[in-house]
Amino acid sequence: IDILGLSLGGFIAQEFALTYPDKVDRLILVVSGCGGEESKPPQLSPEAFRSMVYGNASKDLFLSTLFPKEWINENTNYIEKNFVFPMGKIPAQNLLLQSQAAGNWEACDRLSNITNPTLIVSGTEDITAPPANSVMMAERIPGAWLVQIIGGGHGLIFQYPNEFSEVLGTFFSAS
Repeated sequence: IDILGLSLGGFIAQEFALTYPDKVDRLILVVSGCGGEESKPPQLSPEAFRSMVYGNASKDLFLSTLFPKEWINENTNYIEKNFVFPMGKIPAQNLLLQSQAAGNWEACDRLSNITNPTLIVSGTEDITAPPANSVMMAERIPGAWLVQIIGGGHGLIFQYPNEFSEVLGTFFSAS
């Protein structure tokens, strides 16, 4: 199968590819990282991070973890029309467990074992999964493609859906 993992789903996709390499055709990792001490953590203040983990972040803070401020200001109608603010709708315990799982996971030292064709996509303005993590992954996965979308945040698939689709199409055609 082709497997695409976005954000925390990228951790799961990496683990799947490492555990079951014969079941994976192509691997796509979007706005993700490989965890562990070598990875750059989210670029949020400790207070902002806590409010996200405990589910009491404001709408503005939540959006700022997905998109650069300038893009938010230029696309308020799109955001209002297409996004549901999840804070208060997801049990705090679930958010805490998700955060703990992400914080305890690490695959950086195992990435060289991934031999499947791999595409890594990041946004240059992503504060949740800093783009340096994507560079590190691309350096460790043999033959990996790295595409950084200029101006993209953690929600780059919503910011630049056409560009993202083009990148996927090119990768699928070439691999």
